[in-house]
Amino acid sequence: SLGGSGALTKSGSGTLTLAGANSYAGDTTVSSGTLQVGSSGSLGAGNYAGNVAIAAGATLEYSSSAAQILSGSVSGGGTVIKDTSTTSTLTLSGANALTGTTTINAGTLALSPSGASAMGSILVGGGASGATLVVNSGSTTLSGDLVVGAASADKASLAQISADLTANNIDIGNANGAIGTVNQSAGTLTTTALNDPNFGIGAAVGGTGTYNLSGGTAAVTNGIFNVGGYGAGTLNQSGGTINAGWWAIVGRRVGSSGVYNLSGGQFNQTGTGSQLIIGEQGTGTLNVSGSGI
Repeated sequence: SLGGSGALTKSGSGTLTLAGANSYAGDTTVSSGTLQVGSSGSLGAGNYAGNVAIAAGATLEYSSSAAQILSGSVSGGGTVIKDTSTTSTLTLSGANALTGTTTINAGTLALSPSGASAMGSILVGGGASGATLVVNSGSTTLSGDLVVGAASADKASLAQISADLTANNIDIGNANGAIGTVNQSAGTLTTTALNDPNFGIGAAVGGTGTYNLSGGTAAVTNGIFNVGGYGAGTLNQSGGTINAGWWAIVGRRVGSSGVYNLSGGQFNQTGTGSQLIIGEQGTGTLNVSGSGI
């Protein structure tokens, strides 16, 4: 293990693996190649306050079975990968300034900033065992997309949302065979890009997506909100608010299927001249029940 007050810089191609309980207090820089925290290793004895800078083309890979908090800033154009351990949680609680892609292939990655934080794209995969993104405090803005169920092998990708998250696009079930779920209980989930779909549930042909909204707000400011865009999508709204700034379509494309189960909360069509369409080119179903809708 590494200790002391100094900093760590990883340079050169290849992978440097830290498998011990490291306690060094300085910042960490990944200039090139991969810095991996493996086995049961950790940084800062599990709560690392140093800043982590990851250069474009470089990777920070968290593969440890130990829980880890990174409370300093994670920044740069490189990539972050959470993999290997299905039980450990990597928590990013600092004011991040990351523009590269973050991929969750196993276990849980939690975004828990006390204030504002910035990330690139976030891909939630996990294969057959699944992986989880948790957003539970602060306000995180993505310069890219949130994709839940990113590859055909991903069968149990999950995002738990209870704080503010803004992305260009949100795609749930974004590959043939992929299965993704987003559960939102609080906070505001916002999309900003002018795309079709901009918020896609069952986004890809052969993909399956589910969005469970029990509280908070979904704000689709520019693009099209699709339940069953190209694949199979289900929207279960028992509370909260959906603000659709443009078209909202259940069963968008040929071969798609969408189901909107509305039992509570509120749906608002905020765009001038836009509509809620049930079954455009695909199969669409709207089930309304309960009270206070």
